[in-house]
Amino acid sequence: MIQKNIEQALKKARENGFTKVSFDDLESCISQFSEICTIDKHITRLIPKESVEKSYSGTYGLGEFPLHSDFTYKVRPPNFIFLFCSRMVGMPVSTNLLLLETLEFHGIDIADLRHCIVMTSLRKTATLVEYSNDNRIFRYDLHALSPIGYKSELLFNQVTNVIREVKPTQVALTEGECLIINNWSCLHGRGAVKDPHCKRTLYRFVGNEYE
Repeated sequence: MIQKNIEQALKKARENGFTKVSFDDLESCISQFSEICTIDKHITRLIPKESVEKSYSGTYGLGEFPLHSDFTYKVRPPNFIFLFCSRMVGMPVSTNLLLLETLEFHGIDIADLRHCIVMTSLRKTATLVEYSNDNRIFRYDLHALSPIGYKSELLFNQVTNVIREVKPTQVALTEGECLIINNWSCLHGRGAVKDPHCKRTLYRFVGNEYE
């Protein structure tokens, strides 16, 4: 029954862009998803803070993070981002989410984004949208991707303008909840930390479904 629920949660994230599910602890969360996914062993702890690091925290501090997809520098970014909340004290901090279909609704032809060529942070070229084994993969990060050429710049700016104007869906996690994000079809970003006494700890790990 547990595995069936996990499979349903992953299916919902795949089809709808995101979902959340509860677990007893981080270990059981990773263990259960490992039954149906290849899980990267690298786990990142995320704590809202002012920082001087070259990161979103370093740039935005406790302010709102811009919407983006993760690991845009990879040839094939991971399909799913898992955010497990192990601690939430004070006013909840939301995760903002925006589906790829929202861009289409606002007049952007998703197929055209295959022609938006960008340079990644590793100085490799990629496109905002690509297709792999019948999967549509969308990547976007205002700070990590740079458009190459006039046409690509126009497309990139068009996408950026829509993302800035549209109000995202906000999801707040409580302790024990895990947010599953389809990294190929849903952008995400941390909301602003409005409570100076807030203490939130998320653990991020990534994975792909077994092929």
